[in-house]
Amino acid sequence: MTSWTASRPLRAVLIVDTAFEFLVGLLLLVFRDEFADGLDVASGAVAVAAVVFLGAGVALLGILFRPTTGLVRLVALLNIAAGLALWLVLALRWGSFEADSRWFTTAVANTFLALGALEWLGIRRA
Repeated sequence: MTSWTASRPLRAVLIVDTAFEFLVGLLLLVFRDEFADGLDVASGAVAVAAVVFLGAGVALLGILFRPTTGLVRLVALLNIAAGLALWLVLALRWGSFEADSRWFTTAVANTFLALGALEWLGIRRA
């Protein structure tokens, strides 16, 4: 895959995606026990999710410096898949989540979907 210059709007979306991954990862780490209680899962599961988010942020930093159409397309598809997966979890476990955890999970799912759609559109217009 050869490197290409991403358009300014696409680059901006990738920067927002990177910041989003780091922000969610840090929130999950700092409020791990609160999220574990609200989501009715083990604290260790929240810590693993935080590490995954932080790792995705680090990976996106690398993609920002040398973007390829294939990698950005993969990021877009993974964001869309993550958003759909979170909505599935919400649908299946809605009653077991506390209200603030529902709100947070819904916001993260919708952000994943929006970022994935914007990245996909950015590639299509490049």
